[in-house]
Amino acid sequence: MPRLKLEGSNPSPAGKGERPVFWTEAGGFQPTPIFAYELLHPGNVIEGPAVVEGEYTTLVVPPSMRFSMDDRSLGILEKK
Repeated sequence: MPRLKLEGSNPSPAGKGERPVFWTEAGGFQPTPIFAYELLHPGNVIEGPAVVEGEYTTLVVPPSMRFSMDDRSLGILEKK
C-alpha cells in the first residue's frame, strides 16, 4: 500500500453532526459527535467519545480512546 501525505489532525470536514449516545462511563446519554469514515483523511484524529460511521461498519470510540487515520488511510483505535 502506498504511503499518503498526512493532512493534519482536524477531522471536522468529516463531521456529520451530533446525537445522543449512551455511555456507561458517563452514566447515561450524552451528545456525541458523529463522523463519516469515508471523509476522513490521513492524519485525522478523533478523541472519544465519538462514533465513526462507514458504509459497511460503525466504530464506537469510547471516552478513554482515540481513533486516527494513518498514512495508509487505515484506522487505528488506541487508548489515550
